Amino acid sequence: MKLKHIIAFLFVLGFVSLKAQAPRVYTEDPVKFVDELYDLFAEADKKDAKEWREKFEPVWSGSYYTPEERKWIYGLSQYHVEKAVAGATV
Repeated sequence: MKLKHIIAFLFVLGFVSLKAQAPRVYTEDPVKFVDELYDLFAEADKKDAKEWREKFEPVWSGSYYTPEERKWIYGLSQYHVEKAVAGATV
């Protein structure tokens, strides 16, 4: 179940990062990370971004993801940003 959520999260992140201006670095602070993703998604659609945040924030802030899984998500998120900045297809 967790793997499905992680894959869906990364798919959305990769898609949106191609369409919107992505930050050059995501912070590994859980609260700031959600804020940065919200800002990124809001550039594409504020209503969808708000709905996404309402669903994602409680899951992210809770104990659903282990510290190791979060670290992996941060790293993969940064990878997507680096690829987008370099002009490569994610």
